[in-house]
Amino acid sequence: VARQWTEVRRTLDRLEPDLVALALCLVLVGQLASMLAWRALLEGLGSTLRVPVAGRIFFVGQLGKYLPGSVWPVVAQAELGRDHGVPPRASFAAVTLFLWVHLVTGGIVAAVTLATAGVVPWPVSLLALPGLALLAPTPLAWLLGRGARIVRRRPFERLPDTATMRRAASWAAAMWIAYAAHLAAALTAFEAGASLALAAGAFAAAWCAGFLFLIAPAGAGARDVAMIALLSIGVAAAPAIAAVLASRLLLTLADVGWGLAGIVAGRRRAASAVARSDRRR
Repeated sequence: VARQWTEVRRTLDRLEPDLVALALCLVLVGQLASMLAWRALLEGLGSTLRVPVAGRIFFVGQLGKYLPGSVWPVVAQAELGRDHGVPPRASFAAVTLFLWVHLVTGGIVAAVTLATAGVVPWPVSLLALPGLALLAPTPLAWLLGRGARIVRRRPFERLPDTATMRRAASWAAAMWIAYAAHLAAALTAFEAGASLALAAGAFAAAWCAGFLFLIAPAGAGARDVAMIALLSIGVAAAPAIAAVLASRLLLTLADVGWGLAGIVAGRRRAASAVARSDRRR
């Protein structure tokens, strides 16, 4: 980044604000789809929440991912979910499955789209397709059973069925499409046309890399470096860097925006509950 900074600054001067606004809208859509995938998994575990309530729990909890370590979103969502009758064990299981679905679908999306973009050979990418079997109930039962033993808890009595996993994977696919489109829009905003396939592959592969780099908040650093490296295969380095920096900023703004909206909604709900209680007295 330092070596390319002069060129990056020139690229930033050519920024097209309307495309950046479009990219932000696509990020918001992607995060909404991500929340709906989590909600579907939670419902499959026996805890059904209305969409506004699920959104509040999910997005406020997601603010914890900006702290070092991976435990904070789990803790926050468990505490918030408890207020709505969600057992902490179900919250833990939902987050575990949520990350699993993202990792599996992200790996498959990365393999297929990078092959489409000509970055990796098709025979190599096709090896990822059997990974869909990892979303079947039997591997998931093993995953959650293993997790329960690690934290010394009894096994889960109810697990998501095939229909639940199909629904969660569909929402995850919608999320990857929105995120790919936002990155393509960001690249176009900096006058660096890139195929949607390359944008999708770069984003999904970089997300997986950031997820595996546990010590960094929200995969900071590892994800960005991986994304720049992959995008640089098809576009110049300066616009690739500018687009990735813009993407990171937009994702953070969207996280904070959704999270603050959830906090405000929660406070209004609490105030309404107090007002109703006062009227009954």
